[in-house]
Amino acid sequence: MKRHKHFFTLFVLVITLVIAGTSCTDPGPEVGTLTLNMQMSSRSRALIPGETPLEVARYIVMGTGPQGATFNVSTSTKSVDIEGLLLGEWSIRAIGQNQGGTDLVEGTIDTIIGTSPNIVIIELNELIGKGTLNLTLDWSEIEIASPSTTLRLIDAEGNTRTLNPTVNNAANGSVTYQELLDAGSYTVTAQLENNGEPIAGFADFIRIVSNRTTEAQITFEIEDYTTLPASVTMVDHLGTPIECEIAGLPEEVPAFEPVTVYLSSDSDAVIDAVWYLDGAEIARGMECTFRTAIGSHRLDVLAQGALLASLGSATISFESKVIGTSGVPVLLRNVSSSSDGITIDAGCVTKLLPNNILIVGNNTEQAIHVCRIVRGSLEVLHTYTRAMSGYHTKKLTDIYYDPLSSQVIISDEDGPRVSLYLYNPSTHELTLRLVKDNIYYSKGSTVLRFNKLSNFKLDKLNGYLYGLIGGKNEITAVLINSATAEELKQNVGQAFHSSGYEFSDWDTSPSSNHTVLVSPQYNCVLIASRSADTGTMVQNMKLYLQDTPYVTGARSVCFIGEETFVYSTANNLVRCRYTAQGDAMTQTDVYSKGDGHGTARGITQMVTSPSMRYLYTLSPSERALDVYEISEGTEELFHIETIPMGSFNGTDMEISPDGTHLVVTSETAQSLLLYQICD
Repeated sequence: MKRHKHFFTLFVLVITLVIAGTSCTDPGPEVGTLTLNMQMSSRSRALIPGETPLEVARYIVMGTGPQGATFNVSTSTKSVDIEGLLLGEWSIRAIGQNQGGTDLVEGTIDTIIGTSPNIVIIELNELIGKGTLNLTLDWSEIEIASPSTTLRLIDAEGNTRTLNPTVNNAANGSVTYQELLDAGSYTVTAQLENNGEPIAGFADFIRIVSNRTTEAQITFEIEDYTTLPASVTMVDHLGTPIECEIAGLPEEVPAFEPVTVYLSSDSDAVIDAVWYLDGAEIARGMECTFRTAIGSHRLDVLAQGALLASLGSATISFESKVIGTSGVPVLLRNVSSSSDGITIDAGCVTKLLPNNILIVGNNTEQAIHVCRIVRGSLEVLHTYTRAMSGYHTKKLTDIYYDPLSSQVIISDEDGPRVSLYLYNPSTHELTLRLVKDNIYYSKGSTVLRFNKLSNFKLDKLNGYLYGLIGGKNEITAVLINSATAEELKQNVGQAFHSSGYEFSDWDTSPSSNHTVLVSPQYNCVLIASRSADTGTMVQNMKLYLQDTPYVTGARSVCFIGEETFVYSTANNLVRCRYTAQGDAMTQTDVYSKGDGHGTARGITQMVTSPSMRYLYTLSPSERALDVYEISEGTEELFHIETIPMGSFNGTDMEISPDGTHLVVTSETAQSLLLYQICD
């Protein structure tokens, strides 16, 4: 949905007082006549007292003169004659009121009424009395984890004050500010912050009127819209209305890139505009240049003329997005060990969940952080430590998310064990449900235990969650849908061909009917298919050893189709297909560095997008992340781009369930790279 908001204002308040003193031929004290001419124009403003017209409907004119003489008249016209005034010094005061009798403006002047005509101008340049500001800011409590607001007022002299909320309900998404202020015009700026980081804001003018309340409710919105008004009315430095256009803002605003917008008009007038981005001043003059993070933003441009309350403004709301080649990750942030309120250690374990949620397991800190990706940074929602009952956070090895049961499964070497946590998608909280010990085989006096379990893969036929056993060429399953601890104790394991080595990686096809395991230690590629008779996931196996070309050093594997997969060696990326019988493989393509097919060297991990349209490969030794498009139907690979990672030695990679984010971690660096994948 596209929307636009723009509000423009001009107030010009001037009263011309013409006093003509004439000699009087009648006997008695000499007197004169006062003729008062009034001229005024005004236009309304966004933040004004409700039901309070700001147009002057009548004028109260009063004066004090010689010998204590006074007069007091009112008129709804722009001209009034006052006769019989004593000659001499007079103090005259004029008040402009609206139709409800509310004082709006006043002006005073001292003059002498003499025998010759005198022309005196009274300028209504003072706003009268005090009024109340009642401003409510609100947002959705679901969007902001640790919200706070900052509201500032700038008066006509440029003095700034920060207001404190009178009603602070930030935890539920709103705050209210109420303040008694001198009548006048103010600039108000407000910012919504999360953990001290500004994420939204606005700037606007407000009018305070005597004995009235200026009341408004501002909602910070997070929506997709970018619409420019065709034209806006600003005021120049003299307060004259100037018709302008705002130009330069593209329909798609690129995040993190410079954007320049400007005011253009057919006039040569000088507009002293002030530009605000999300409530923070960013520029002055006819144009401004800014950069924005991902998300919704508000750009306000305000101009104030020399005349009293002569104001003009415009507001544009827009959405900033990552713009680039479809499927290619764009780096949002290098999240270091002390940024975003989270600590990242070398070799941290991560898992991306739906709705921009990232779980980070920190083994140095021995903590599990549940974070949300907000505007290209991480916001910590919950932290769980060993000191908290029911949380196992030491020596974590892998994290898996099962959307069907809404469980987060975390394995650790400290038990060793596997912990099953219920995940609440609304609050993003983890609650321990069951714990599986490390026994994976038990028969008679023979009991086998794993020291480490990682690289989880789900058998989609029966819901068993398999993992690689560290140091062995075996897999074992965790029955994650068990209702009781006793049921969870059931052991389902499998060993493969010889012993004394371990698999470095494995993968299953989208249906989990095909499985491939690789080992650089044993120089092998093992392919398998599900048994049609028993339904066992890893059956019908065939082992390829180093006598098969391009098998030596096989270290990572990834399916790019139901029967098509790629595996990597030290120097190659090999594409293979299952044969028609499903019990053998055929090598269809071999890619090497320098042949135009990307880095294809030193690949340690590969993932596909959820749609299986793109393949991402990670090469730590080359400091490179490569992107391939997977051809629909043929499942051929076409290299799109190589993304250099500089000095970052990325070793592990996670992609989000919706394919919008990619996280790369390192076994040596205390940071992680957060990417957004272009759509």
